[in-house]
Amino acid sequence: MERNSDNRQSLESRFSKKVDALIPHLIALLSDKTMVTAANAIGALSEIAKNKAEHQEMILGALLKVEKGKYYHKGELSPECTNVAIGHVIQCLEQFGNPVCQRNDVKNFLKRQTKNTRPKVKLMAEQLLDKSSQKKPGRKSQG
Repeated sequence: MERNSDNRQSLESRFSKKVDALIPHLIALLSDKTMVTAANAIGALSEIAKNKAEHQEMILGALLKVEKGKYYHKGELSPECTNVAIGHVIQCLEQFGNPVCQRNDVKNFLKRQTKNTRPKVKLMAEQLLDKSSQKKPGRKSQG
């Protein structure tokens, strides 16, 4: 029985090291010229950040830079593809919850996206800002 436990721990450790080694490659894919590749990297990095807190800071920093990405559609620079990628980042941020969404860098990113030309992205940014700025239930203000 103990041997199975040791084998499992060894397997988890090897898997964890492989995931750790993939992170720089996934971050590099955020700069790929195709939005679909970047979107898949955004999703993968989000999952890693949620499950490996030691990498969250680095991953969040990379995700917030997506708004400066230059993505192409049919060989043409496409600001709309950048907006779609930003939408994927906002969806990921929502999954991290209030502690992340209340960070200044994240709030500033979301505030910039309230002026996004893609209506869905603008709406998601506004909703997440509203959600993260609401007071926690059960707390009463001193007055």
